[in-house]
Order: sequence, then C-alpha cells, then structure tokens
Amino acid sequence: MTLKYTDLTEVDLAKLGASVADWKAAVDHLKTLAENARTGMQAKSDGARWAGQNADAVRVLIGKTTKEFEDLHGEANSIFQVLDDAHQELTQLQRNTKTLVSEAIGKGYRVFDNGDTSVSVIEYVGPGEPPKGVPEKELQHYADQITADVGRANDIDQSVKLALTRSHGNDPNNAGHKEYGSLNDAQVERALELAKKGHNMSDVELREFNRIMKFNGGEKDGQFATAFYKGLGGPEKALEFYADITTDGTEKDAGNVRLDAVKDFQQVMGPALANATDPDTKNHLPASWGDEFRRLGTQQISWMPHQMTKPYGYQVLGGLMRYGNYDPSFINPIAEHLTQLHKEDPDKLLTHVGQDQGEHYGFNPSGKLGSGEDPLNSVLEALGHSPEASEKFFTDPPTAYNEDGTVKQDGKLGFKSYLVPPQATFALL
Repeated sequence: MTLKYTDLTEVDLAKLGASVADWKAAVDHLKTLAENARTGMQAKSDGARWAGQNADAVRVLIGKTTKEFEDLHGEANSIFQVLDDAHQELTQLQRNTKTLVSEAIGKGYRVFDNGDTSVSVIEYVGPGEPPKGVPEKELQHYADQITADVGRANDIDQSVKLALTRSHGNDPNNAGHKEYGSLNDAQVERALELAKKGHNMSDVELREFNRIMKFNGGEKDGQFATAFYKGLGGPEKALEFYADITTDGTEKDAGNVRLDAVKDFQQVMGPALANATDPDTKNHLPASWGDEFRRLGTQQISWMPHQMTKPYGYQVLGGLMRYGNYDPSFINPIAEHLTQLHKEDPDKLLTHVGQDQGEHYGFNPSGKLGSGEDPLNSVLEALGHSPEASEKFFTDPPTAYNEDGTVKQDGKLGFKSYLVPPQATFALL
C-alpha cells in the first residue's frame, strides 16, 4: 500500500521518536549484558577445570547463551539504527510537505492525492468566480515538490518494513538475523531487490527504484552507490541490467509512462556509477571494474534467453555513462580504448539492435544525440560533463590499448594528441 500525502502530514512522528529512544536504551542494556556474559560466565566456563559429559554440555549451553545475548544486542542495534535514520528523514520530509501544502492552500490552491504517492495541485475557483489564470508552471511546481517528498517517505516506509522483518527474522526463540548499520543499508537492499526483477518491475516499482537511486546515489562517501553496483554482481551484470531496462522501456509499444520512467532510470544510474568509480570517495569500486568494462567493450552482451542480436558492451556502457561526472582514472582509459578502436574501424562496434522498434529504441532513452548506437558519441557526451577528465583526455599523452582493453606495451599510435590543428585530420575520426 502506497502512502498518501495526508499520511505524511498527519502522522505523529513523536511516537516514532519515543520508540527510537526506547530502542537506544535497549541497545545499551543488551550491550552491557553481552559484555558481562562474555567476560563473566563465558570466561569462567572456558577457564574452569571441568570434565565429563555434564561439563561439556554446560560449556555448550553457556556458549550458546553468550552468543544469544550478543545476537540480541546486534538485532536491537540494527532496529535502532534503521528507525533512528528513518525518524530523522521523515521528520524533515513532514516539515517540508506541511510547509508546501500550507503555502499552496494559502494561495487558494487545492491539493488532491492521486493514490500513487503523487498529488495534483489545482486552482480553487468558487461558484460563479472566474478563473484567476494562475500559471500552470506554479501549480506543477507545488505538485512536483509534494510528490517528491511523499514518494521519498513511501520509499523509507518500504525499506524500513523490509529491514525490520529481516532483522527480527520472525523467530521468537532465536535472535541474530540480518543486521543493518543504517537506513542506507536497507535502501541498498531494497534497490537490489527491485533490480532483480529487471524489466518485470512495474511502473510504480521502477519509479521507486529511481527515487532511491537519485536520493542515495550521489552520497559523498560513495557507500550506497558502491554497495549497489557490487550487489548487482559485477560489470557484466551491471551492463545486462541496464540493457534490460532501457530496451524494454524504449520499445515502440512501451508507452510514454514507461519511457519517461526509463529516461529517469538512465539519469540516476549514470551518476551513481560515476560516484562508485571515483577513487577519491571513501567507498569506491576497485580499479578492476574499469579494466573489466574495457574487456567487455568489444564483447557482445546478452540479457535475454536465445537473444539473436547482441550489442557490444561499449554500446550499452555508453548509454549508461551519458550522465554523471566521471573521474579521469575511470573514464579516460575507456575513452582512449574506444577512440582507438573507432579510428581503426568506425563500424567495428555498430551492432544494429531493434531495427523494428522505432527511433527511441536502444541504450540512450534520453534521445539526445541519437539512440546511442554509436558508443563513441556516448563517451564523448560523458567526457562533456566530466571536465577534469576531458581536459586530461585532450592534453595528456595518449596511451595505446590492445583490443581487449589492456595497455599495449611500447605501443605506438601515430599521433601525440586526440586534439590536432584544424587543418589536420581529427584523430578521433
């Protein structure tokens, strides 16, 4: 069941705050019990000179009891961390939403719930009154802002429910199940749970996925983005997932609602990848991800059983990278490798996919600069919004690459820069 905007504005979050405080007290008490059990009866049991069957049975019982205290502490802490983060975020969202609704009503507008976490805002016109001609842009502004807050609150609600269920484990006689260090951990799990559905995600689920990725994917420490991409299972799985969603949403029969959601999908997946591959963030993917993406660039990728036409990895990766500010250490080797392949054979990586699916079909749902079939266009677009990487690409000495994406030792390229005088042939082409 999805939240309504009134669910968010009218809920008494003070009760949730009280629960957070109770769980914090429980965590502290259970920590003390667990420490006492470990340094008390467990230590005495380990040091006792007992022998015989009874002694062995008692040691096992004491060991299990000590572990159960530790598990109870872990479970309580997991619940506390998730609820504490949720309370803080929901409090801010409630405050924002109340302010927006109050402003809208104060201007004579009316807010209506659409039943899917979205709202509509219209001008109120009394009986016999003429319309005031309020700009549609202003009404939509309020609708979009309120919808964003309610959608975020709904995502938190879903993630918390999932986390609490898995922390508890539904076993009254045994603690020590799934543990979370924050709401962020639960959001990663929820995003991956949705991702496993692939193109079978409903429109509502895909919008939820997009909101989770948009809100968390750009975190400064890179924790969410890195955990998400790792959770997909590696570079190839990431490409398969991206291709599955984008091609499904750009089919000619997909409809505008799905196409719009897939456009948003492209715009949240790219920045999250940029964040996850930035070596300057506290949490980031290993450099081997870049190596593997280059290897996969010249390999054909499939994501459906018995797939007839298979695009090259660079075609898929290009669409994924069209959004986001990428670190030079990640994007420049990819850009150089692809550029050199294109110089040798411009048609080498141009597999034509979905020829009967219309102009939107492919890995670039945005539709900007084409369908994304030519990966060189996509990578140049990525460099265009990665200023540091772009500067280094055009000023640093080029590095030669083998076809599999590995560095070519002592390789010669025949040019010293990807940027040449106007009268000369542009090295990229």
